[in-house]
Amino acid sequence: MLGSGFWLVLSERFDPRTAKRTFGQIAGAGTLGGLLSALLAERVGALFGVAAMLPVLAVFHFFSAWQIWELAAQPQSPGMAASMEALQTPVAPAPSGWRVLTEAPYLRHLAALVLLGTTGSALVDYLFKVEAVKMFGRGDTLLRFFAIYYAATSLITFVVQTSSSRFVLERFGLALTTSTPSGALLAGSLVGLVAPGFASVMMARAGESVFRGSLFRAGYELFYTPIPAAEKRAAKSIVDVGFDRVGDAVGGGLVRWVGILAPAAQFQVILGLTIAGSVAAIIVASRLNRGYVQALEKSLLNRGLELDLSDVEDGTTRTLMLRTLSLTRADLGPRRATTMGPQVNTAAIAAATLDGEMQEILWLRSRDRERVMRVLRNEDGLTAALVPHAIPLLAWDPVAADAVFALKKVAEERIGQLIDALIDPSQDFGVRRRLARVFAVCVSQRAADGVMLGLGDTRFEVRFQCGRSLTAIVEKNPKVKIDGEQIFAVVLREVNVGRPVWESRRLLDEFDDQEQRVAHGRARAAQG
Repeated sequence: MLGSGFWLVLSERFDPRTAKRTFGQIAGAGTLGGLLSALLAERVGALFGVAAMLPVLAVFHFFSAWQIWELAAQPQSPGMAASMEALQTPVAPAPSGWRVLTEAPYLRHLAALVLLGTTGSALVDYLFKVEAVKMFGRGDTLLRFFAIYYAATSLITFVVQTSSSRFVLERFGLALTTSTPSGALLAGSLVGLVAPGFASVMMARAGESVFRGSLFRAGYELFYTPIPAAEKRAAKSIVDVGFDRVGDAVGGGLVRWVGILAPAAQFQVILGLTIAGSVAAIIVASRLNRGYVQALEKSLLNRGLELDLSDVEDGTTRTLMLRTLSLTRADLGPRRATTMGPQVNTAAIAAATLDGEMQEILWLRSRDRERVMRVLRNEDGLTAALVPHAIPLLAWDPVAADAVFALKKVAEERIGQLIDALIDPSQDFGVRRRLARVFAVCVSQRAADGVMLGLGDTRFEVRFQCGRSLTAIVEKNPKVKIDGEQIFAVVLREVNVGRPVWESRRLLDEFDDQEQRVAHGRARAAQG
């Protein structure tokens, strides 16, 4: 329960790119924690006896629960925090985890792999503990043995995790990597049938534990890559926790029935069941690659680009990405995405894997809010190539506030591009009315001239925001020259409309502070 809650909280604290860099370090720290706790258990058992471990465990669990509670209560990192406008946007209901499993058949194979692997692990774990009791008896000696055993397996897991996981993924692929625990169980169980006893069962259990904590985890998480974040969270909890617990229950039930039906041949029957389950798990794992490739290819084609090659460790994913990104426009045909606005050809997508700026352009056009926000919040600011792709985002409410801020950071440097967009009548009204606010940070004569052109817009709110920005420019730089006659003509045009027209006008964008509201009120009062 604590472990599941911890990883679920972490999944909400990091964007996918940061998670890939950070989760490995966190998992490594957890493995070292297992090593240290095993050593502590050995010392407590040796000095104070088995019963003393109960209060020690209680303290550790309560402390862990408190830390997870504190972590969940902390605000999200700036990269994941939503703007106020986004918080007001209706959120679609979370998808059902069972529906996700139904629509992604290979995830059902993954669930079967987890179920079979956990069942086999439970069977061998029972034999291992029975043989350990026979070997060491009950009490302090048994506790000290298990402490040393878990310390050793944690250390080996850490070494394998840090030294071999990337190589195995690149060299052998996802299917073989995720089947390593079942392979260890199969080999150990076969040895146990030939040479029954404590040593063979211990090696089978230790091998399964080491590979499950290192290689299996490295490949297992990648199977969720093609699944959107919301669907992944829904399905992952069912597979990770639900099928894992069911596997434990099935393993325990099989042990119970073997003890009733074949008590004399319990050792051999349980190993036989373990062998059968391990073979089935390896077969299921071999079928995962095909479903994963199909789901990933579909995801890449439908969403343009979801992955960065620099983050991909396994050869299967890397090869598929390169193959998909090399498709021509004709190859995509009806499968290409239709939700990205103006279409982006695949040559540009392929270039994005090599050119960081091209990749950021694709992210800005992807309609993936998380990726869009990452580009808009880049401290280096928008380049000239990114500005034309950031401007249309002003009409997208969930990211509009960040788009305004990002454009303000580079407004003076990109003033020509901003003026062109402001006076372009084909631009969306939502773009023009918010873009007019961007000019408020400028101080140049060129910016003032561009805003003056905006005063002739057909929409009242665009003209109003241009007037506010022009006032801000003049306040910051009194040397800016403004044509008084032109301003007087603009004012006359505004006041010549009838009162019913004026009263019907509404500003769609709220102001950020009381001073702006007062300015708005004074403007309307003057016209009345």
